[in-house]
Amino acid sequence: MDPSGTLLFGEFRLDAIRGQLLRGSDVVPLPPKAFALLQYMAANPDRLIPKRELLSKVWAGVYVTDDVLKTTVRDLRRALHDDPHTPRFIETAHR
Repeated sequence: MDPSGTLLFGEFRLDAIRGQLLRGSDVVPLPPKAFALLQYMAANPDRLIPKRELLSKVWAGVYVTDDVLKTTVRDLRRALHDDPHTPRFIETAHR
């Protein structure tokens, strides 16, 4: 992410200052936790982030199950038009 809090990837722009994901000039609606997860992953590129770390950083102090992470990743993939079988943006590693 550059100093202005903006990250360009594919046809998307993540604006951390405004708390928005944009595709061109259109705002891509994201729930707050989905945006927070995307922002955390964007701040930690090119590394495998363990599930426990994601849960503790994005859902700090809140008891949640692993399903919340699965659901939020699915929501992000849908918003980014990212196929889990041929990912462009979010790649997961099982076990």
